[in-house]
Amino acid sequence: MNRNNITISILTAVVLIWAVNLLFTATRSKILDIVEPVFKSSHNISRKVISSVFPESRLAEENRILKEKIEIIRKRLVELDEVIRENNRLKKLLNFKKYTKYKTLSARIIGRDPSNWTSIIFIDKGKKDGIKKYTAVVTDKGLLGRVIEQGASSAKVMFVTDPDSRVGVLIERTRHDGLLYGTLSRQCQMVFISLNADVWPGDLVITSGLGGSIPKGILVGTVEDVFIDKSGLYQTAIVKPAVDLSRVEEVLCIE
Repeated sequence: MNRNNITISILTAVVLIWAVNLLFTATRSKILDIVEPVFKSSHNISRKVISSVFPESRLAEENRILKEKIEIIRKRLVELDEVIRENNRLKKLLNFKKYTKYKTLSARIIGRDPSNWTSIIFIDKGKKDGIKKYTAVVTDKGLLGRVIEQGASSAKVMFVTDPDSRVGVLIERTRHDGLLYGTLSRQCQMVFISLNADVWPGDLVITSGLGGSIPKGILVGTVEDVFIDKSGLYQTAIVKPAVDLSRVEEVLCIE
C-alpha cells in the first residue's frame, strides 16, 4: 500500500470515529430528553402518593389529638394521686375518731383569714351542725386550736400558735402544769412552770382540761427548750406543736 492510500485510510477512520461519536452524543441527548420527563413525573407521583397517604395536615391533627390525650391522662393521674392522699388523711382521722373517747364532728378547711393567714382558718361546719364557741379542733396528730366565732354553716378557728391563744396544759411525764400561748414564730410557750418542775426537751405537752373548753389529755406538742423567765420565779418551755399547721385540710371538732 503506497503512502497516499495510507493517508486516505487514516482520514477515513478519523471521519468515521467523529461521525460515530456525534451520533452517540446526539442519541444520548435524545435519550436524556425522553427519560428526564419520566423521572420528573415519577418523582411528582411519589410525592403525591406520600402526601395522599401521610398528608401534613393529617399528621398535625393526629399529633394535636395525641397531645390532648396525654394531657388528659396526666390530669387524671394528678386527680387520682390527690384522691389517694385525701383517702389516707381521712383514714387517719377516722381511726383517731374511732378510738378517741370524745364525740367528734369532722369538718373541712374552706379558707384562711387574709389578715392572719398563719393563725386563723375557716371550716365548713357551724351552728346548725352543733359547733359552739371555744369548741376544741383537733387532727389525728393533736390539738389544732379552738373555735372563736361560728356562723350558721361555718366557723372561725384560731390555731394554738396565735399570740391571742391561751390553753391550759401540763407536762405528761411529770404532771406539772402551766399555760400555753402562741408566738409569732409558729411555736408556743408554756409559762408559769414552777422552778422545781422536772421539765426537759423531748417531754410531751398535753391539755390539762382546766378552763373547761378543751378536754384533758389531748396532745399539744413537744418541749424543745426550757429556761428561767426574766422574773426568776418560773420556768418557760418552748413547745413545738404536734400538728403541722401549714398542711392541715381536714379536722375534727370535739363536741
